[in-house]
Amino acid sequence: MIRIVIADDHHLIRRGFSQYIERTNEMQMVGEAETGEELLQLCRQLAFDILLLDIGLPDRSGLDVLKDLKSLRPDIKTLVISMHPEERYAKRAFESGAMGYISKGSGPDELERAIKKVARGEHYIPPALAEVMASEISTPHAKLPHERLSDREYQILINLGSGRTVKEVARTFHISNSTVYTYKDRIEKKLHLSGTAELFQYVLRHNLIEE
Repeated sequence: MIRIVIADDHHLIRRGFSQYIERTNEMQMVGEAETGEELLQLCRQLAFDILLLDIGLPDRSGLDVLKDLKSLRPDIKTLVISMHPEERYAKRAFESGAMGYISKGSGPDELERAIKKVARGEHYIPPALAEVMASEISTPHAKLPHERLSDREYQILINLGSGRTVKEVARTFHISNSTVYTYKDRIEKKLHLSGTAELFQYVLRHNLIEE
């Protein structure tokens, strides 16, 4: 039996995944978490095999949580579930320790394949992302400037470039407004941008806008 925990801030999504998993004979949902801190507490108390982890938790980024799990529970295999396009966050998720990445729009059959593959200790890479990665391997290219940003810098770039205010970004990541401005200055220097207008243009040009 594959024991599963899901971490997602949307109750309906957690219920939907739970109801599907509970209909199978080989998988069992043993816990749920709404925030990153709830998840880490569960990891200290509960035995399970697979974590279904949303990137966009309300208190912490799923990428940050992945890094904490490396030291706290290295035995847990993580399958990231996200509403974001694979090419936007998948590579960073794998680099942070995820074993697989799947879109929330995927069907039940693909979800089951992904869970079982990750449970066997294998990586699950969506077909569309596999094509992109294969293309990058066969035709190596220099990293784009935003690919060199830290995970937090990358997330703040996308949030600011998608039209969110400094106050909204600060609330999302539980940091101060001044810290957001510090990140913004750092991002603009690394990307050689001069102000907010160029930051917007950069995000639009590289198709990084988040709905």
